[in-house]
Amino acid sequence: MILAINSFFSALTTLTTYEIAARCFNRRIAVWSAWIWALYPAAMQYAVRWVWEMTLSTWLLSVILVLVLRMWRIGEIPNADTDRRSGENGRTLRRWLIFGLLWGILGLTNPSLLLFLPACGIWVLHGTRRLRKQAGFAALSALAFILCVSPWIVRNALVFHRFIPMRANFGAEMYLGNGPGAMAF
Repeated sequence: MILAINSFFSALTTLTTYEIAARCFNRRIAVWSAWIWALYPAAMQYAVRWVWEMTLSTWLLSVILVLVLRMWRIGEIPNADTDRRSGENGRTLRRWLIFGLLWGILGLTNPSLLLFLPACGIWVLHGTRRLRKQAGFAALSALAFILCVSPWIVRNALVFHRFIPMRANFGAEMYLGNGPGAMAF
């Protein structure tokens, strides 16, 4: 069942790959990109061989990239009427809240990808005309992120009796690579 779920998220990544390529390039490149992802042997192998979060993390990160492209309105035809109603270049409060929620879910799935969060947030804020309003939206997005990850942080504090914000395996990897029985390559 887990491998079927992995395959499902890998298949969903085809759709986001298509939209990213369509927004950044054109539909022809988008079709090729989607087919390349769908037939990429490594993507297929990860989905059906390893019980891990790789396909979910890949899909979530690609959804975030699609959201950011929509917030920047990259690949859209400008329309004066819609621009006035939709807010600052598509950077609406709803999209900012979804941005924070998606980053929270991604952080719970694979915390190492949170390294991209500050750069992504700054990219969305960059070049805005109404910085105060957008900074308020970004603060609400940060609150959504914190609300999403806080149950896990509280759980870790209760179980481990100390502050451990996210899961990590740095210590285990360091020990395995440098401890007794480690082999140099």
